[in-house]
Amino acid sequence: MSLVIKRIELENFRKFRTPRTIDGLAPGLNIVVEPNETGKSTVLEALRGAFFMRHSAKTDLTRSYCPVGDDVAPLVQVTFSVAGDEWQLSKQFLKSAKVQLTAPDGTRTTSDEAEERLQHLLGFEKGSTRSFDPDTLGALGLLWVGQASALGIDAPGRIVRETVHSALEAEVGTVVGGRAYDAVRRRVSEAYGELCTATGKPTGRLASANAELAEARARLADAQQRNAQYETHLAELDDARVRLIIVERDIADPEEIALRGRLLGDLDIARSASERLATRKAEHEVAKGESARLEGALARLREARAKAVTTAEAKRLADDAVVAIGDERAEVIRIERDARKALSSARTERQRTAIELEGARGALAERARREAYAGARKRRGELNALEARIADLEPATKVRIDADTVRRLEELERAVVRAKAALEAGATRIEIERHDGTPVTADGESVEGVIDAIRETRIDVGCHATVVVRPPISGMAAAGAAHETALERLADALSSAGALDVADARDRVEAARVAAQALEAVRLQIATLCVADPMIGLVAGPVALMALVIPEPEAAVEDGEAPDLNAPEKTGREAGETEGAAQIAHEVAESALKEFEDRHHGLTLSQATASADHANASALLEEIETRTPPEETKASAVEAAENLVRAAGLLVEAERNASVFDEKVIRKRVDNLHHARNAAEQRRTDLKGAILRLELQIDGEGAKGLTGLLADAVQEEAVASEAADRLAGEAAVLKLLQDRLDSAHDEAARRFLGPVTRRASAYVERILPGSELSFNEGLALASVSRGGMREECAALSRGTQEQLAVLTRLAFADLLKDRGAPVSLILDDPLVYSDDARLDAMTTLLAEASGRMQVILFTCRERAFRHLEGNRITL
Repeated sequence: MSLVIKRIELENFRKFRTPRTIDGLAPGLNIVVEPNETGKSTVLEALRGAFFMRHSAKTDLTRSYCPVGDDVAPLVQVTFSVAGDEWQLSKQFLKSAKVQLTAPDGTRTTSDEAEERLQHLLGFEKGSTRSFDPDTLGALGLLWVGQASALGIDAPGRIVRETVHSALEAEVGTVVGGRAYDAVRRRVSEAYGELCTATGKPTGRLASANAELAEARARLADAQQRNAQYETHLAELDDARVRLIIVERDIADPEEIALRGRLLGDLDIARSASERLATRKAEHEVAKGESARLEGALARLREARAKAVTTAEAKRLADDAVVAIGDERAEVIRIERDARKALSSARTERQRTAIELEGARGALAERARREAYAGARKRRGELNALEARIADLEPATKVRIDADTVRRLEELERAVVRAKAALEAGATRIEIERHDGTPVTADGESVEGVIDAIRETRIDVGCHATVVVRPPISGMAAAGAAHETALERLADALSSAGALDVADARDRVEAARVAAQALEAVRLQIATLCVADPMIGLVAGPVALMALVIPEPEAAVEDGEAPDLNAPEKTGREAGETEGAAQIAHEVAESALKEFEDRHHGLTLSQATASADHANASALLEEIETRTPPEETKASAVEAAENLVRAAGLLVEAERNASVFDEKVIRKRVDNLHHARNAAEQRRTDLKGAILRLELQIDGEGAKGLTGLLADAVQEEAVASEAADRLAGEAAVLKLLQDRLDSAHDEAARRFLGPVTRRASAYVERILPGSELSFNEGLALASVSRGGMREECAALSRGTQEQLAVLTRLAFADLLKDRGAPVSLILDDPLVYSDDARLDAMTTLLAEASGRMQVILFTCRERAFRHLEGNRITL
């Protein structure tokens, strides 16, 4: 039987001072993800208080329900269902304490009667008002787990144990235990207790025997150590005397004393040679620096002269190239202008012939349509019901512009924008500000503000002055021609399409598309009535038939010869070919003009660069010749080179003299001799002191009779060891008997607790494969066996303990649900010590359990439970 919490209302309960409603709780999995300090644990505490705490209680626990610093009446209201029947509980504590329980049929009970009915409904008993007693809370006390409470693998309360025991007796049929077993087990335990504690630690007679053995062994070890130490001191004394003789011989060595005298004399000679070497090195560096400085100055002078000659030649070549290209400009511009005029004329002629051809084709089509009207009139009789609707929509679909034409118009429009941008990029911008009423005109037109001049422009400022603005020639002619060409192409395409502008063409295409969609529904109804008629060019479909305009029946069909299309078609083709040839000629001329402009621009840029480089090189050469006169610099450089050679010779001589007597090497050898003598003298002093200490210790130890003491200690240790071994064997026999009795008892208990173990093992196998569980008679999980090793639950990691606590609760919940107890699972911040793999397995098990009972998870870790599919609730 499932218990489902549906709605929780809190007011004046701890941090919830104002009314707060938690709604939307449903059967299955409910997940409440909120940060710390938002009241998740408070909600669970409010549920426990509403169900298990008497409304009349006035204890420290109920007073803790009040918000800090307030003197109010905490109120909790819960809507829940049991076995599908909905109940409502309202409980107010402290001030005006009251309780009301509303049954599914609407009857209400209050006061103690309501408390007793709630106890009977949910299977718990009246307990202490100072705290929650697990023995009285029933199944919900076990399954509603507060923050960090899941870490304890505790036995279930008394009510749960009694319910489970009754279920187990129904399944197994017996209970374990007996007075004979208890008497034997007690006598064995008492006998074993005289020798060892329950944990196997020696006590009583065995502890005394072990203590005596330990003392005997300690005395033996002490005697052995003292005897070994005496022998060690004798060996150390002989060794110290030998080392002292060697050290005294080394200190008095005459060869070492003579060597030290010679080295001190060589050290004085080495100091003088080192000082002369340092002086020669400094003189050599000064001469080397001066020579390098003068050589650098001469190199810079030569480089400046060479660069002046090179840049002068480059400037001359650039000037000649610019002059040579100037004569070609007028001819290239004239050719492009003539080609553009020819293209415009050919385009106009092609448009005229296209209009004539369209008229001839229209006349021929009109004749054919009139001849076929008689046959079409019969078929339209069946479409009269839809004729009005078709007639309204058909004109909107008859457009000559298609999507390809619109895309071509948009491309031409973008070409105009690009050509205009290129033209404006090379234009000269003029800003005009008027300070009085004087009129300002540009090429005869009044202007004001900012204008862009793309060609020579005359600006008249009243009758006071005229300003002529000439933009840069390079690139402007080609940009202007490209802009005019793009405009003409766009205008021609718009004229051919019959549109005012690109937006108009786009709107007409969109209007036709919308009309076609509206007609689709009508076409489905009349599709079977619409057949094709080749005589009038009518294709199959309702749109073509409804668009056909049929004259009155009495209208006569015109006679006469049909129009001839050959002549206008031939004229149109010839005009198109002429336009194509003109287009190609203009493109060639336009490309040649652009190529010329690019070449001219590059030559003018090279001319300007060469002029600037020549000016800079001339200025640099003049500056260098003024700062460092060439003749004086050459003489100084020769003198500096001679000084460098002399300094180098003196440096080589000084280095040769210094290498014979190396001051560092000699000083190092003197220091080593000094340190060695000091160390030897210190070692002699240390050895004399050590010899004196060893002689005194040996004299004192020899007088104590160490050999006799060692023999006595060996005898005492043998006696004590025999007594301790005898008592240890007796304790081992009693422990074996005790273990055999416990094994037999455990086997009987396993048969009794089998149903609980099987249910729990089914869950635990998912996170601890191959493990076996062991419950004690109080139904608490006692140990876990893995790989033949038994581990007490208290020795497991905190994460594993928490997971086992949750899983055993699920097992008890299944067993209690089968017995008809109302169950639901509420976990506050569960699985905080679980790794990623265990967390996935545990959340999967909780999701599966939510299919059998309501599960509510309170957590602050959104990422850990993000993958779970369930009912998400916010506070």
